[in-house]
Amino acid sequence: MKSKNTTFDKKFWSFAIPFGFLIAMTCSLPYLLTQYSLVNYDLSKYSGLGDAINGLMSPFVAMIAAILMFIAFWVQYKANEQQMQKLEEQTKRSTAQFDFNSFYEIFKGFKNEFDSWNYKSPQSSIEGSGKDGLSVFDNDLQNYQRIHVDHHRKTVDEINYFTEILLSVALSVRNSESLDLESKSLLVVLIVTFYSKKMEKELNNLKINLGQIGEDLSVTLLQQNMNLLHEEIVGARNDIMDKRMKQTWTN
Repeated sequence: MKSKNTTFDKKFWSFAIPFGFLIAMTCSLPYLLTQYSLVNYDLSKYSGLGDAINGLMSPFVAMIAAILMFIAFWVQYKANEQQMQKLEEQTKRSTAQFDFNSFYEIFKGFKNEFDSWNYKSPQSSIEGSGKDGLSVFDNDLQNYQRIHVDHHRKTVDEINYFTEILLSVALSVRNSESLDLESKSLLVVLIVTFYSKKMEKELNNLKINLGQIGEDLSVTLLQQNMNLLHEEIVGARNDIMDKRMKQTWTN
């Protein structure tokens, strides 16, 4: 793709064209003054013709020199402006890459931590990690025994921790102004895929049975976080789909 010349742009040519006309007129002055005179004196007959022309031309030559100096400064100014634009673009790209890497590492750490999280049932001694741990906990709630309420509340706090982190990452990615559409789409796909495969079904089941624990602040908070997380995941997915569709129509 051919790059656009931004040094000699419309602003420059709006000045250069009158300037070229001025130079042409200046160069024509000696001829005009010796061939055509506004007075009845023929300057060509006098020995001081050179001095006369020099006196007449000096202001114009000085003007041309000043204008040429301005053009030199103009070119330097535009070069500096282009350099600043390139530097700003590079800074934006570096910031976007840094933010992408940061979001990815946070998500990767969350994923590893969730997959290694373990829940062991105090009722059946069955245990599971990550997704399986949620299922084991849900089975305990379905066969709830009041004697284990403290253990269950501790587990609710742990699940709250995971939902809050994933919700925070999803919100940050969706609202990021530094990420371009491709980077944001990739992160959203990772988050949505993880949620739908490892958390969505299990959390929906937990919503039904959390009431077994009774009224508790941590239970209420988990119910709110699960609803917010689901809404944010769906919203982020739809947002990316809409932006991609608009981009396709624009292109």
